Amino acid sequence: MTQDQILSQLKKILSFADELVDSDLKEELIYDMIFSEKISKQVYSLFNQTPIKFDYYDPDSSYKEDYMAFYYALKEHIQSLQHTIDSTSINQESLYDRFNSL
Repeated sequence: MTQDQILSQLKKILSFADELVDSDLKEELIYDMIFSEKISKQVYSLFNQTPIKFDYYDPDSSYKEDYMAFYYALKEHIQSLQHTIDSTSINQESLYDRFNSL
């Protein structure tokens, strides 16, 4: 998977998580869904393929505080990954342009 594909998949997961945390589902069910193979396990697996390592502070408190901590960290890490990809892309384009102007 390319970094762009990984970012796309992470954004897809985040989009679902957005809906999930804004839903009227019971907090325990949201917790179970966030900390499942399809969300948290996949998030860790995807970030392991990037220069950004995913981590977050788990308050070990209520269901809601725990899943919200994960959710906010996911948003922040995706923004960091987006910035890293954008910076790398700009640097590569700049180098390529400079090379072509030689």
